Amino acid sequence: MNLLVTTNDLLLGHPIRKDIFDPDGTLLLSKGTVLGSKAMIDSLLARKAEFHPDQPVVPTSQPFGKKPEIGPFELMQARCEDLKKVSFHSFDDGNAIESLGTVRPWYDKHKLRSFEVATFVGSLKSIATSVINAVNREPDSSIAAIILNVGTSYAIRHQVHSAILAVMIGKEFSLPHHHMVSLVCAALTMNLGFLEYQDILNNRSGGLTEDEKGMINMHPLIGSEMLTTSGVNDPVWLDCVLHHHEQWDGSGYPDGLVGGKIPQLAQILQVVDMFSARISVRSWGQKELANATIADLLRNAAGNKCNPQIIKALIKSIGAFPPGSRVQLANEENAIVVQRGQSATTPIVYSLSLNGRPLNVPIRRDTSIERFAIKALLPHGPQDTPLRLQPLWGIGLA
Repeated sequence: MNLLVTTNDLLLGHPIRKDIFDPDGTLLLSKGTVLGSKAMIDSLLARKAEFHPDQPVVPTSQPFGKKPEIGPFELMQARCEDLKKVSFHSFDDGNAIESLGTVRPWYDKHKLRSFEVATFVGSLKSIATSVINAVNREPDSSIAAIILNVGTSYAIRHQVHSAILAVMIGKEFSLPHHHMVSLVCAALTMNLGFLEYQDILNNRSGGLTEDEKGMINMHPLIGSEMLTTSGVNDPVWLDCVLHHHEQWDGSGYPDGLVGGKIPQLAQILQVVDMFSARISVRSWGQKELANATIADLLRNAAGNKCNPQIIKALIKSIGAFPPGSRVQLANEENAIVVQRGQSATTPIVYSLSLNGRPLNVPIRRDTSIERFAIKALLPHGPQDTPLRLQPLWGIGLA
């Protein structure tokens, strides 16, 4: 028997203990969401919201974003699941998506429920704060989550990965906390205007139709409009989403802004969007090696497509060989990068094999030492599953 939510279960400013459902079984709020307003609480009570009895209860004293008793990759996976619930459950869906061109655009067929208007912004800010806290606490494993493709749906994980990178670059520019939250919220919602379609495009081969190209070019405008109707009134958040495809030379969209006329945080979002997309697993193309993508972004900066200062900040923040990357050392050992080093090219690694033979125990190497210097960046193998590699970022191997 389901349990009716009561006022004792809903404390303003505190996270909820369990997932909360509508009487018809529709998920309303995910466990850990902070109740940010009295309107949220009143809406839950008015809807006669329910807990499901088979869910474990977590103590209400544990704040959302506090380090959980799970590994770093599981934490980022959980944030992907949180974002998926918020993004896909916040809008009514009258039609199943079968293929592009057979349904109306997302913004035309989705109607925001009044309940989600009261909860959408608070839920997004809770997820953003959790991501910021995780990156501040464990930056190397957070970067590794990107390189190792932690997350399921490409559309969702791409936004979470972009959010991680946005935090790393934002720290280089000493962004104040409220602007950091706005930037991360923008990264988590930058593709809201075509979120459903993104996985369809990622899971097929072949070129785009003219209609599809038009939809993609419109998605920043559509997304910013959807956010506005969802209760977002933060101009920094909205400007980032609207302008994250502008380019330094004015060749971007939707407004063709040039150089410094592009909001600075939108410039950051442009760079992290490109980088995280190109190093991710895509059905229609090979995943790029991180240093090859960085080199191409430097060429883009030289060609006036993006702000060179932001590219430099990206390299400084994640390194030329980001954590999670596979590398070959001068002594012929194959290793995985686990920690950024004193310079962008000298990270700390764990050697896993020598001349193709696995080592019994991973060996820590400092690549600033000549005999352990990095010779090459290697592609990942099928055995490099995040959960298998996660202990390399754990206390046990420190």
